[in-house]
Amino acid sequence: MAKSKATPRLQRFSGFVENFQSHLQLDQGRSQMTATSYEQVLKAFQEFLRSEGLDLAPQNIDRNLLIEFVGDCQRRELATGTIALYSQALRIFFSWLHQQGLNAHDPGKGFRPVRTIRNIPRPLSEGEVAEVRSALWKETRVMPRMRMLVELLYGSGLRIGEAWRAKLGDIERGEPSKASIRVLGKGSKVRVVPVSPIFLRALDEYLQTRPRHRRPADRIFLGQNRKPITLPHLRRQLTLHLEASGLKGFKPHRLRHSFATHLLDHGADIRAIQELLGHSSLATTQVYTQVSLTRLADVYHRCHPAAQG
Repeated sequence: MAKSKATPRLQRFSGFVENFQSHLQLDQGRSQMTATSYEQVLKAFQEFLRSEGLDLAPQNIDRNLLIEFVGDCQRRELATGTIALYSQALRIFFSWLHQQGLNAHDPGKGFRPVRTIRNIPRPLSEGEVAEVRSALWKETRVMPRMRMLVELLYGSGLRIGEAWRAKLGDIERGEPSKASIRVLGKGSKVRVVPVSPIFLRALDEYLQTRPRHRRPADRIFLGQNRKPITLPHLRRQLTLHLEASGLKGFKPHRLRHSFATHLLDHGADIRAIQELLGHSSLATTQVYTQVSLTRLADVYHRCHPAAQG
């Protein structure tokens, strides 16, 4: 009997989840990966409700139930980052249900996602970056696209996914000092960032190897079959080349971190860095740049009157 009552509610809840996924991708421009991650969270929440013998109808869910679910995740010793994702997904889902008029109340209102300290990889030193760039240009077996990719990640601060999606028509050359690339970032937000002369040099070398593919709509990064290379393959190639340069356990995101940190070290305004990185929140940029306590202490002792005496 209980099963026959619960099944229609479960089916209705699943329908809400499907519509929510469409909303994330079509209305908010979230990636397929994000939509899938949120779907998995909501399925885990449904399973929690089922295991507790609770009604699956959204209108019967309150904030205390969300808190109980997070507590259950903690008892199962899930990673802090995973619990943070669960909390955020639930809050966004129930807020959307309420905004769509599908739920009379929003149990996620006032429900604060678990905050976690992000494990941000250490930025490379300027010396390490110089060695990597030098090695890539000296090694004849390194394909020009690897040199381009490093310059986009370090020289322009792009995410590897942003570089992978870039097209030839996104590049504005003009004067060398004003060359730039149009970037489609998270949430379909567009920004324009400068590109380095080294990137342009690598691009010219790269285009010589693919003379038949120079239309503005063509992807920058193509494979040997003249088709767009997959993102996992591009990431894997970069990791292999940089590990060969001595960077063991390398993650491509370290180049973007290094871009931000080195700009800040040389006096760039943090809000300008925020714009270049495409962060919607300055707080994200502040964490991202990883300003060292040593550097902050040095600035204090050099610049503040109270530190002089």
